[in-house]
Amino acid sequence: MLDQLKPLVSNHEKGSKEDIHKHLETISKNLKIIGNNLYSIGLGSKVENYVSKMITKTGAVSQAIKQTVEENRKNIYNV
Repeated sequence: MLDQLKPLVSNHEKGSKEDIHKHLETISKNLKIIGNNLYSIGLGSKVENYVSKMITKTGAVSQAIKQTVEENRKNIYNV
């Protein structure tokens, strides 16, 4: 599987303003990799949004996770 994924993501540079959809569409629709077509179940855009936040700079993954947890904590607990 790694051999299939590497060419799809290896040419993306951190902070690039490239269209993330172009890079993720093939992966997100591949039933062998994900088990579902993420676009057909309404998650494709969400995944694209998360990934686009996580590839902007060093430390962006941690920052995106913290932001997402905080946003969801507020939604769940109405805090």
